[in-house]
Amino acid sequence: MKVFKFGGASVRDAAGIRNLHDIVAGVREKGEFDHDYDMIVSMGEIWSTRIVESFLRSMGLRTKWYDIRKLFVTDDRYRDAGIIWDRTSATVAGAFSFNDADIYVTQVFH
Repeated sequence: MKVFKFGGASVRDAAGIRNLHDIVAGVREKGEFDHDYDMIVSMGEIWSTRIVESFLRSMGLRTKWYDIRKLFVTDDRYRDAGIIWDRTSATVAGAFSFNDADIYVTQVFH
């Protein structure tokens, strides 16, 4: 995986934004766009579910956020990934006991 940081000085003007475009376009042409896109979008799922869980907890509910990426096992088709159920079932079996929370919040994009 490649990580690029853009912000501040790197996109302060038209030339910086064109550079960003060229880098992203180059990644797409190399066939890496699906994986990189999925990695970025999945972060939105993580942030939003953490915010929701925090809000519910602040309202007095007994909640826990769980990173489903640690439990779900998928194939390597990224956005079209399928869950490998026999392996996933084994990892999920003990994770949600409801002893430590009444509500579990997790992301769905993997």
